[in-house]
Amino acid sequence: QFDQILARPCAPFSKQDTLLYADKLFLMFDIKEIFAGRYNLIKAEINDATLNLITNKKGEINYEIWKSQPDNTASTFNSDLENVLLKNVAILINDESSVQQYALVAEDLKFNGQFKSTRYKLNCTGKTFVNEIMHHGNVYLRNKNLISDVHIDIDNLHHVYSFLPTTINIEKMKLVVEGKISQARNHTFTDLTLKSSDADILSLLGLLPNSVSEKLMAYDVKGDLDFTLRINGNSGTNEVPVITADFSTSNSQLTPPSSSHDLKNIRFMAFYTSQKSITKKVQYISVKNFSAMLEGNSIRADFEIEDFRKPFLNLKADGVFDLKQLSDFYKPDTVSDIEGTVRLNASFKGQTGVPSTYQSTGNAQLKNVTVKLKNSPTSFSNFEGVFSFDNNAFNISNMAGLINSSDVHINGVITNAYDYLLLPDRSLYIDAALSSKKINLDEIIVESSSSTTSKSPGIRFSPLLNFNFTLSVDELVYKKFEASEIRGNVNVQSGELFTDGLSLKSCGGMRSEEHTSELQSPYVI
Repeated sequence: QFDQILARPCAPFSKQDTLLYADKLFLMFDIKEIFAGRYNLIKAEINDATLNLITNKKGEINYEIWKSQPDNTASTFNSDLENVLLKNVAILINDESSVQQYALVAEDLKFNGQFKSTRYKLNCTGKTFVNEIMHHGNVYLRNKNLISDVHIDIDNLHHVYSFLPTTINIEKMKLVVEGKISQARNHTFTDLTLKSSDADILSLLGLLPNSVSEKLMAYDVKGDLDFTLRINGNSGTNEVPVITADFSTSNSQLTPPSSSHDLKNIRFMAFYTSQKSITKKVQYISVKNFSAMLEGNSIRADFEIEDFRKPFLNLKADGVFDLKQLSDFYKPDTVSDIEGTVRLNASFKGQTGVPSTYQSTGNAQLKNVTVKLKNSPTSFSNFEGVFSFDNNAFNISNMAGLINSSDVHINGVITNAYDYLLLPDRSLYIDAALSSKKINLDEIIVESSSSTTSKSPGIRFSPLLNFNFTLSVDELVYKKFEASEIRGNVNVQSGELFTDGLSLKSCGGMRSEEHTSELQSPYVI
């Protein structure tokens, strides 16, 4: 037994660094060999220790500490370990050449192998706690319990490590690992396959990058996945391996946080790759035959996304959506409450930001849709009508409802809606006929917080909103002004309002005027 053991790394690493510190080290030798003047180490146990295994950017390692003997020199020491036991050993593996880092604690881990040989079989069984696994800045595993039954063929001469039938249990998920890892001077080549049948979805989510899994883990997820994950290619300073995955589920359930609405009977087949092809080095995901039930309503969909930075989308959806239930899963930041139903049967295909590529068909039928906005008294109530999709246009048919107490009926077309919805700072264009029995602008126009510093009253529209309305309004009220039989065109573009052939009755007479004004004011529609 040795207490408070300290081992320094080999050259070219600093001798001030620590390779190993152990509170206790137990070594067991063959006693018969000792009496013969030879020392054959057959077992080692390390307790309460820290181990730092480093590979620098040049591929040099800090743990090549076994000193080889010349062929004609007899050695009195032999290391043919039967067992190496690690108990409560903190291990840091930092490979700067492939930008990977592993931080874990071997709680009770047993190794077996002829570690001095250039080629041998390594067996590793026991319990490990993973603090963090990081690859190119992405955290893929954090605070997980592992039970290992690992068998690896080690070839130190060629730096090749081949996984024999190996199983790793991560929480409730069992992984079968096959393949090999080989190391060169400036990179690491990986060819691994990880498979799991009936994997617990929550455990699987823990394998995703932390930036993704933290959002998903807030949901209550039930069900199992079948998946196969493949990692193939070089890891280096400017290289990453290609990751592909096939996964499917046949009966899963998803419940948002603080919600009683369940997305049940989830079924789909999916494929993901970090590089679609040699010529298209972009991420790609496809989900086929997605189906689910949301509180008795059937939902079906297929979608593909190519290049997550400049996405090319191919989407199809068919279903009846209760908007209040759906808002538990997703709700825009500007909306405080939403109700009603939408019957959707539509498809979209195109490169985001390139309207000439947009192809869309189908329609969305709204029924009793009510929307309340955050930080605004304006509400949209009982809207019904149809949006039909025609490439880059939304055609509006018989859309009717209330804006507060003002009734509106709209027929027309919306263009550039996809870019407006998907991308920042994109304009929306509306060309429509709007009719109403009565519009009360006092309820629609809201004084903004900047009104105290503005000198000119008026109306302010978003500079991204451009519309041309052909009006037919029976009655209009705004503060002390009242008018009737309003007819003509109102157009807003880039903060300026234009009227064309506008006529109205006010104070018992008829007025007609054309007008242009820049909209700089403390009021907001």
